[in-house]
Amino acid sequence: MKLPYLTKEEFAHIVWNTLPSILVVIDDPNDGIISEISEPAARMFGYTREELRGLPVETLVPNALRTKHVEYRTKYEIGPVHRAMGNHNMDVRGQRKDGTTFRAAIQLSPIIVKERRCVLVLVTRQPIDYMESKETQ
Repeated sequence: MKLPYLTKEEFAHIVWNTLPSILVVIDDPNDGIISEISEPAARMFGYTREELRGLPVETLVPNALRTKHVEYRTKYEIGPVHRAMGNHNMDVRGQRKDGTTFRAAIQLSPIIVKERRCVLVLVTRQPIDYMESKETQ
């Protein structure tokens, strides 16, 4: 028996709620407000989805880097392009609700939703590397 194809809505629901890479949507890159976040993303950062909606994305950035992150976001708004961060030459971290941090890889993708410029952010938690494990010993 052949199974029916998934609808777009069913497919989007599966992707949104089960991907190991985490999805966050920033409504207006200029103000950096989180308009939507997947359940796995909220859990990764120690929040509920409801707690994060409407908060600035800097909520997920370590305290010491928040001011600088606003500057980076402002520069990104001038020329938004697909951008990957957290590779071998850049240490990128996320901050959980409890204040602990973790290594992350981030991918930014500018998108248009209902004629509005938004940014789709994929966040992947990176494994602890050798240097980190040595620092914690």
